[in-house]
Amino acid sequence: MEEYRSLRLDRAGQVATVTMLRRHSHVEIADVFTRLRADDGVRVVILTGSDGEFHVPGPAAEYLLPGGGHRLTDPHHAWRTFSAIFRGHQARAEMVKPVIARVN
Repeated sequence: MEEYRSLRLDRAGQVATVTMLRRHSHVEIADVFTRLRADDGVRVVILTGSDGEFHVPGPAAEYLLPGGGHRLTDPHHAWRTFSAIFRGHQARAEMVKPVIARVN
């Protein structure tokens, strides 16, 4: 099992299970799918949420900037988030291995 801050990656033989936790990071999703795409030891990826809960990131404390601003209005943060979303979708689109969604 490998831990990220907002996801958990478990491996059982040639099957990798990515569990998205309550608040997930687009940067970590992009990273984990890029790694799994390149990993020849993984043949199938299962994507699921934790405890039946799946939440899209929204306005939360981690999005607030010191001084009261919001990261979504900060150009650097917005570009980093957009780039991560793009990389995550690109990594999944380029993956020749099956990706199965396990809906709780």
